[in-house]
Amino acid sequence: MVYKFPKIDDTVVSKLLISIGDDRVIEAKIMEAKKAESKYDDAQAAGHGAILMKQESKNIYNINIGNILPGQHATVEIHILQPLKIMGGSY
Repeated sequence: MVYKFPKIDDTVVSKLLISIGDDRVIEAKIMEAKKAESKYDDAQAAGHGAILMKQESKNIYNINIGNILPGQHATVEIHILQPLKIMGGSY
């Protein structure tokens, strides 16, 4: 499965979780791109669930989710942080 989502300029993804079925949660870890791709490929080849999020362009990200069984339910949870701005004396 591949999901694409936009990212606003001044935001940062702080956490990525995938819940698979009723009993499995995978939390993504930040790592160097080549190492992440290698680990994702290895996990998929071993039949394990896997997540790989990559920046496609300045404001577009791809999330690859591996080894979801047909009919299996998966939930993607993305935590995004954005600084509050003061406008007119208020946040």
